Amino acid sequence: MKRNNLPTKLAVVIALFFGPPASAQNAATADPSSRGSITGRIINEATGQYLRSAVVTVVGTNISTVAESGGAYTLSGVPAGEVRVAVSFIGLDPAEATVKVQPGQTAVQDFSMTSKADGIVRLGEFRVVTERDGDYKALQEKKSALEIKTVMSSDAFGDVSEGNVGEFLKLMPGVQMDYVDADVRTMSIGGLNPKYSLILMDGAPIANAGSSNIATGRTFEFEQLSISSISSVELSKTPTPDVAGSALAGVVNLRSKGAFDRKGRQIRWNVGAGLNSHHLTLAKTPGANDNLNRKLQPNWSLEFSDVILSGKLGVIAGYSFARTLVEQNIMTFSHLYDTNAANNATEVPRITGFSLIDAPKVTDRSNFNLRLDYKFTSNLTAWARIDFSTYKALNNNRNAVFTFVNTVNGPRVTDPQEAGVEYSLISQTTTAGTTVLRNSLFFHKSGQTNTMATGAAYTRGAFRADVQGTFSRANSYFKGLEYGYFTSGDTSPLANLRLRLDRTSPMDSAINITQLSGPNWKDLASYPAGAVPQAIGDGQRGKDQRWTGKADFRYNWNLGEMPVLLKWGGDISLEVRDLSGISGNRFNYTYLGPDGVANTGDERWQPEPNFRQRNLQGGNLRDIAVPDGFAMAKEFGAHPERFIQPTPVQLLARKLQNHWDIKEQVDSAYLQTIFKVTKNFDLAPGVRLEKTSSAGRGPTDRGDDYAKKVLTGNPNAAIPTDTLDYIQARWGTDASNTSDYSTWLKYLHATYRWSNELTFRASFNDSITRPDLNNLAGGMTINPDALPFPTANIPNPVLQPEHGKNFFASAEYYFPKGAGFVSLSGARRFISNLIRNSTVDVAPGGTFENAERIDLGGYRVTTVDNVANSQMTNVELSYRQNLVFLPGFWQGVSIFSNYTRLYFDNYENYRRPKQLVNGGVSFDRRGLSFRWNVVYVPSYRNGATPASGWKTYTPDRLGHDLQFSYRLPRNMTVFASGRNIFNRSQASYAQAEGSNRIITDHRNYGGLWTIGMRGEF
Repeated sequence: MKRNNLPTKLAVVIALFFGPPASAQNAATADPSSRGSITGRIINEATGQYLRSAVVTVVGTNISTVAESGGAYTLSGVPAGEVRVAVSFIGLDPAEATVKVQPGQTAVQDFSMTSKADGIVRLGEFRVVTERDGDYKALQEKKSALEIKTVMSSDAFGDVSEGNVGEFLKLMPGVQMDYVDADVRTMSIGGLNPKYSLILMDGAPIANAGSSNIATGRTFEFEQLSISSISSVELSKTPTPDVAGSALAGVVNLRSKGAFDRKGRQIRWNVGAGLNSHHLTLAKTPGANDNLNRKLQPNWSLEFSDVILSGKLGVIAGYSFARTLVEQNIMTFSHLYDTNAANNATEVPRITGFSLIDAPKVTDRSNFNLRLDYKFTSNLTAWARIDFSTYKALNNNRNAVFTFVNTVNGPRVTDPQEAGVEYSLISQTTTAGTTVLRNSLFFHKSGQTNTMATGAAYTRGAFRADVQGTFSRANSYFKGLEYGYFTSGDTSPLANLRLRLDRTSPMDSAINITQLSGPNWKDLASYPAGAVPQAIGDGQRGKDQRWTGKADFRYNWNLGEMPVLLKWGGDISLEVRDLSGISGNRFNYTYLGPDGVANTGDERWQPEPNFRQRNLQGGNLRDIAVPDGFAMAKEFGAHPERFIQPTPVQLLARKLQNHWDIKEQVDSAYLQTIFKVTKNFDLAPGVRLEKTSSAGRGPTDRGDDYAKKVLTGNPNAAIPTDTLDYIQARWGTDASNTSDYSTWLKYLHATYRWSNELTFRASFNDSITRPDLNNLAGGMTINPDALPFPTANIPNPVLQPEHGKNFFASAEYYFPKGAGFVSLSGARRFISNLIRNSTVDVAPGGTFENAERIDLGGYRVTTVDNVANSQMTNVELSYRQNLVFLPGFWQGVSIFSNYTRLYFDNYENYRRPKQLVNGGVSFDRRGLSFRWNVVYVPSYRNGATPASGWKTYTPDRLGHDLQFSYRLPRNMTVFASGRNIFNRSQASYAQAEGSNRIITDHRNYGGLWTIGMRGEF
């Protein structure tokens, strides 16, 4: 059909999508008896890999399709007779074949694709798959996708440290990974809070226990997820109706490896070892626990895949293990600012305290995965998959804490005045200093994420059905005493010290402390007797379980000469989350000493025999003793009678105050129609309906008056508050809430391929962001003794979901010969019902409505509401190119870069960086491979502007990662990789208008280096 009939075609599309009479559809549809189908598989002859996303076209028509997993394709509605079928895939030569189609029959035509490019090195039957092969696959999926999508193949992953998925995702355009210490924890897409991102595996949600904390809400945490079983990562910023609608920022789909993705048997192995740049030694040295240990940490993996039973059964199984040691050497500073913002340029804030945290951390990650694919007939296949990931981390934080109670010549009237003593941003002195030595955060964090899934695909001519059932469960545990150490413990404060702090600049963390008077603060014997170790007790636990049932159907037909793909289906997703315990909720175990009697002078900490704290940035904070929580735990195990242990009242209070049970079910149905209006123009409107049913139960504080009234009938009775009856009366009744609502979501995707190289895309989609589940689980928490006002925290079970309207457009140019692409895209997001915390000071005698009916007159009440609407814009430039057009050596060079610019209507609604940059260069030729990647995130303000005018900023993050490998004979490769190779640290700071930056937090983690060998046969 000619292009000048495009308006007529569009009119037909609109009329058809909104429901023309059946007779009209039948009249417009070509006679199916004159058409047939073509099916087959497409393989890369050199690598033995089947080519998902290859584009298959009937020459001279609008009929085309994109190959599925295993390189399988089906062309339906093909005119009877001889037709030419063409196949294209980036990096490979086009292939064509003449196929004879019988009316109402299905012809079979397989394709084997090759490349005439020089430099192909064969190792055995197939040549080794290179990172450039992975780049080609990713480019092909991006180019052939319906929506605006970025894909990265596992063949292009390189060596990902620790197997953490997040370490790979950080290289995708518009992505910012948020870290907790040295670990990637959450993911931000397009400048939005991580809660707006949807993470899936094979299209289904993944359970996420993460931090075992109700406060994490819907944010997905990556630390328990391994990359070992992943074939590719797909980032779609314009979701389609077959995906859950809770994706304002975008969807990340982790596609698992399939047993039919490759021809023949393959065994892949990998062995290596890693060192932190602060521990480049093979000798045993102190840390991370109380022993001398080697710092060289092992990692290895093994994967087997094969197709047996005459090609009917495919098997892929793998196991991986990685252990890493990272430094966590941190300096924190606190300051006192005045409230006069007009003098910020000349103000010298007083240092009120600082702390050294020396916390080397050992992390173990492992993954076992198994997938079976079985082909019952040419039309019916089924599969089953198990993915089991574990995570273990040993956290041993040692602290030296300093408090400057006063400052000589400081700004307060209570500060002593002495002639000749400097008071500046680089030197301050106290006559009343206090130090505390502590083991502040010792715990063993472990968890597992298990996913079991099964599914089937059935095709018959133009019809295809996919069904899938997934169960995913994640557990997370925090423990301490069970693993041989107390969670924390402080010395008694050593007071009345005269100390001077000196540094070279306000941003210098390499401080020098000069002790001018008082006992030696570095010596544990100087500290007063008294030891109060703490333990997490029965542990902090979290469990998340998700059941998903999903069915997708599609049917190809022709509206006249216009191919149409109808897609419909739905899913049921149930999440059940159970949490107990919260971070920081610990029990005191007061040590009485060997005599079992308090205050006799023998209740002292002993120093750890091996470990000493030190500031890796420099200065003289080094050789600092640490209270031995390991020895204290052994003392408790041998002589529990020497400790005052938690009482039954404390145990009951912890149990009643720290448990949450949440259940949420989302039922959905969708419809999408993809019209191939012309050979070059696709239009895909769609709708999705989601019905949400949520229920939660958790603790609520009925208040002191309520408990006393229940027990005595008098709310003002003078009774003990440390009894079991009182705790039960105040906390023993949970608060339960439910929520039910339905949401319609609309979608529209348009793709215009101007030429084989140039593609334009435009998309619109609705999205929904449901309130965090902690608003359903539990009730009020009050503190009548808080200063300067009593406080109340109240969840809001009637919060409305946030709704987003997202508009996207992009232009993509693909370089000839599969050399790469450059794209420019823009997005505009409108968010309504924005959810934010709010604080209200209730006047004495006033009221604030609450389910517990507690009088909150005079309280400062914090709650959460739908408070505003917001909008943001981002522009993104992406570039990737293989320099195949250059001669010789340079043909092996590839470069990529991504730049994102973000515009916020109100920065207070986001508090994210306004620019994101990443890029890299790689070389792959004749067995030698080299890759250098860089990620840069500029500093950004992370909090509200206080009355003092001193704003706080998250520091910029600049990371350099390096990979090198060389292929040896017999299918083996030696490799080396480094993360954060220049050991660049992060320094948070405070700054006011016209002032210098003042450091508030400095973090040094070291670089991570790995060497090893891998192979395949």
